[in-house]
Amino acid sequence: MKKRILALSMAAVTALTSTSIVAFADNENSEALAAAITLAKSRIDIPEELTEFTYSVSNQNLKTVFYLTWSTPRSTALYKSADVTVCGDLILSYSAPTDWSKDNSNHFAKLTGDQLYKKAKAQLKKIDPSIYNILSIDRDSLKISLYGSRASFSVVRTRNGIPVQNDSGRIVIDKDTGELISFNLNWHQNASFQSAKNALSEDKAKEAYADMIGLYPQYEFDYDYETGILTPTIVYRQSDYGEINAFTGKKSDFYADGYYDENEDSVMEETEEAADNDKGNPSTGGGFTPAEKDEITKNLPYGSKDAVIKLLKENEWFTYYDDMTLRSYDSYSTDLNGKKTYIYSAIFTDENWDEDEIYWDEEYCSAEAIFDEPEPNTVVSADSDSDKISHTVSISVNAETGEVLAYTYSDSNLGMTTFDYDMAAADAKAKKIASTFAGDKYGAYADNYTSDAIGWIDAGVNKQIYMGSCHSWARYENGIKVSGDDIVVSFNKDMLLTDYHLDYTDIALPSPKGMLTEKQAMKKFWENNDLNLYYLAKVNKKKTKTVLVYGTDYSVYIDAFTGEPVYQWQMRKGKNDFSGITDKKLLKMAQKLDDHGILISEKKFSQDDAVTYSVFESVTSMYTSTPNSEERKMTRSAALIAYTRSLCGDDVAKIKGIYKSPFSDISDDNPRVGYYAIAYGMGVFTEKKLDPTAYFTYGDLIKMIYAVYSA
Repeated sequence: MKKRILALSMAAVTALTSTSIVAFADNENSEALAAAITLAKSRIDIPEELTEFTYSVSNQNLKTVFYLTWSTPRSTALYKSADVTVCGDLILSYSAPTDWSKDNSNHFAKLTGDQLYKKAKAQLKKIDPSIYNILSIDRDSLKISLYGSRASFSVVRTRNGIPVQNDSGRIVIDKDTGELISFNLNWHQNASFQSAKNALSEDKAKEAYADMIGLYPQYEFDYDYETGILTPTIVYRQSDYGEINAFTGKKSDFYADGYYDENEDSVMEETEEAADNDKGNPSTGGGFTPAEKDEITKNLPYGSKDAVIKLLKENEWFTYYDDMTLRSYDSYSTDLNGKKTYIYSAIFTDENWDEDEIYWDEEYCSAEAIFDEPEPNTVVSADSDSDKISHTVSISVNAETGEVLAYTYSDSNLGMTTFDYDMAAADAKAKKIASTFAGDKYGAYADNYTSDAIGWIDAGVNKQIYMGSCHSWARYENGIKVSGDDIVVSFNKDMLLTDYHLDYTDIALPSPKGMLTEKQAMKKFWENNDLNLYYLAKVNKKKTKTVLVYGTDYSVYIDAFTGEPVYQWQMRKGKNDFSGITDKKLLKMAQKLDDHGILISEKKFSQDDAVTYSVFESVTSMYTSTPNSEERKMTRSAALIAYTRSLCGDDVAKIKGIYKSPFSDISDDNPRVGYYAIAYGMGVFTEKKLDPTAYFTYGDLIKMIYAVYSA
């Protein structure tokens, strides 16, 4: 059955690419990626404006999951994206692009509950036709938001007419049109379900459940804080919690009760042909977009399990055993400083691990798993592997170049100590490993090396016990340390490599030319800080002792060129310049704000100058949600809306029929009257006339902030 579904998936790819031939890259995920894109676009319309495409792929529980994202370029005024999760022929999640132009006001749904239910079922059938018949939408779970356009239903997997409780999700559609907004579903793979034919009757199950939870009476107390009266009462409580096995009536222990039928021909009741509707995406005319082609044809020589295993085996410092299996992997790209890098990370182990025990609380994504021949659970006796040492290797590489970015090795041997450890040999080996893996980058690290033995002194024999050693290098450029950039190499007691990682910020660094000397830097520091004389007191050896010390309130953290303080984000930088304020009352307000650490502007300004969006956001920490507007001048209307939105959000401000306009030039039926009324009521703008298109000035800004902190 699995081969049949794979054939169908590839047939869909062939159909989709018939108008646009794609040469697959020699990667283990290239054709599967094309199939995932094909499947997603055959069931979901991706708008043409979403021209950018990125993806990541993760293998968990031996199944491959693709996370696909289509988006507008980040340079566009309004960023939009559509996200789809694909596992084999299943879509497990979808999030539609947000359309801010739609009506987000408070209004009743145009569709009835029954109409929404039918629309949701139709959308679900389109998303996942192969499992549609075993998914149940709960009509009574309908939730319709009064604000905006969302209506949602809960979805659950069923078998034998019984829900699979933790294989559930939700579908969200437009309450006016029935269009799909989002969808998500948990799914457990390779699941077999025991018939409920011989389950206990509900009456007997109730008796067994009551026995399991063990009710007992208990006195409890309720205290009324207004009256100060303590009232006793008797309640029943449970002595145990959980579920009972539906056949035995005993408390269920999942690992003992878990059912799996290795002879079951199929874990599905009904299936539909997964690829029947794979006709391409009408909105793009079929085929792959240029962005999709770039990813499908991207050559990643080290983006596969086999390539990484070969790398592990051929390297003299890595550990790899032939009986290791791939436990999981992740393949993704990261964009740092405009440079796109493809990463492949994998974990290999020979540990006899149980996936349910490890992943029971996580989402299971099953691709072709629903069609796989089931593999029976292996029950291992408690002591069968007690003497076996297991080994686990984790590695991350640049999928294009094979550069090793990180490596770790661990095993289950807890007795990894020795009295004999050659630190000189460890130092030499660590330097060879670091210089080999880091390549040309090593030169920036080579002269800044430290190493330490890992262990302790055994007091009984007065000897050093070694568990291994740790070796590290810090990066320096132009004689200056680069924050966060280092190389780390670690060994165990047998001097096997247990950890390697390289942190390197690939960006042009500024020249130190013109930088203050240390003496000049301290001079600037003393201009803004005092050296304080004070006592410290502490109880030491049953006596209170004191010491007289000099110290400062702040540590030295200043700009190396200007000497000005560099603070954390929540603290101000620079000094206000209020020399342009002529209104004495306004100046007094501004000075009080300055005393409380609020930076309005380091440059001279007039109280009548217009405030830009960037200044407003910087001073107030209020987000305006207006794209590409940083240097645009802000209107009074925009400022009051931003304030109200930050205070209580849009829902409250958009409630109709309860607000009266506080301004003579704004009517009560103005669509923004709620925003204006709330801002006026909070005292942040108190003029009798708003003049909404007039610019919001520095004077208005000072009054707004002063009102906020005076409330």
